[in-house]
Amino acid sequence: MALLAFSAWAAYWPYGRIDTAVGFGIAGAKTALVALVFMRLKHASGLVRIVAACGLFWAAILFTLTLADVLSRMVNR
Repeated sequence: MALLAFSAWAAYWPYGRIDTAVGFGIAGAKTALVALVFMRLKHASGLVRIVAACGLFWAAILFTLTLADVLSRMVNR
């Protein structure tokens, strides 16, 4: 619930240039919470952990490329 409240608060607070990075940071914290608690990766077998780590690595690549695109568009304005 705290992450939800922080997410709603961050949506209306003007951060300027780091607005997108703050949103991605909150999303990353929510993702970690879902993976560890609700998917029970703490107690999963090794293969399940490897598959989850590969999925998170791929998501990190996509987030990084998206953030780079957004920030490069802000610089060129």
